[in-house]
Amino acid sequence: MNGSNSKYRSILIPKIKKLTKKEEGQIIKNQITPWLTGFAAGKLKVKKFDKTLIKCSGILFSGSIRSLFWNNYIEPFLEDVTDRLIKKIAEECLANNLEIKTELHELSKNLQGMYKNVYEAMSRTDQKLRGNGFPNSVPKRDITNEIANMDTYLQQQITMEIAKYNERKKLDNLKQKYSVKNLWSITLWSTVIGAIISAVITLIPWQQLFETLQSFFTF
Repeated sequence: MNGSNSKYRSILIPKIKKLTKKEEGQIIKNQITPWLTGFAAGKLKVKKFDKTLIKCSGILFSGSIRSLFWNNYIEPFLEDVTDRLIKKIAEECLANNLEIKTELHELSKNLQGMYKNVYEAMSRTDQKLRGNGFPNSVPKRDITNEIANMDTYLQQQITMEIAKYNERKKLDNLKQKYSVKNLWSITLWSTVIGAIISAVITLIPWQQLFETLQSFFTF
């Protein structure tokens, strides 16, 4: 992601690193490791993102079951993390007036690292399961395309979030602008009404009141 302000350094680096590492660990633990332990025990049982179960027993890691592992199994989890963290960082930027391009650039780097680590964990798992106890007997699966596809998704989501953020900032600025104008109007009419009431109470001649109000409005 390009276009970040080079004079501005992200202040959310520690938080971003902590968030992405936590999400990465959860995905590997809950979605990848069970394939190793499941096949080792002879019975796989793991949930997809939509909560449906992948269940099998007494079979080798090949054919349709291997296709399930690689075909849109992990991507919904990665996309969910991507969407949630982008939204979270954007909200932090809006609340604390931070430079969104810089903060999302930092998030982008960390998410790209997460994608790489998750797909490498999948590739190692794939190699171990296909090797059936002899992982070095089979080559690792290439994960270049998977990483590239997730990076494309990431950049699209960041671009959309920046556009939404800029619109929200414009709306906030307009609200602030018109709230100031409304305050001025209230003050103005309060002064006018107060002057009229004062004239009635103190019996100031109406001509004098008119001249006073005329001089006020021409100020």
